[in-house]
Amino acid sequence: MPDPFDPGPPIVVFVDGRPVGDLGARGVDAQLLSVIVHSQSEVAEWLASCGVVAEAAPEPRFVHGDVSLDELTIGQLGQRDADARMVWAIAAREGQLGPLTHEQVEAAFPGSAWI
Repeated sequence: MPDPFDPGPPIVVFVDGRPVGDLGARGVDAQLLSVIVHSQSEVAEWLASCGVVAEAAPEPRFVHGDVSLDELTIGQLGQRDADARMVWAIAAREGQLGPLTHEQVEAAFPGSAWI
């Protein structure tokens, strides 16, 4: 199971079975966040209330796909649970996400952490 706290091995992000890069890579994380922020989901509203904004529209290859981290299936982007898990993973990998920590994500969306 991928551990976003482990700075060692890269964690590959897959969208619809295609590798798109590594969790923690600025461009990959930005695209995933852009999809989530533009989804108008509960997670998107929470991110906006915390001051997290997307600087650009998401690339088509990221929009509403099934996302996995290595072999761990996260779910469909744009759905609450998958979005919360991705935001938690990004925050955990980076240590924080803007003003947010992974603990704040887990508190707002219980069950988003898998570790």
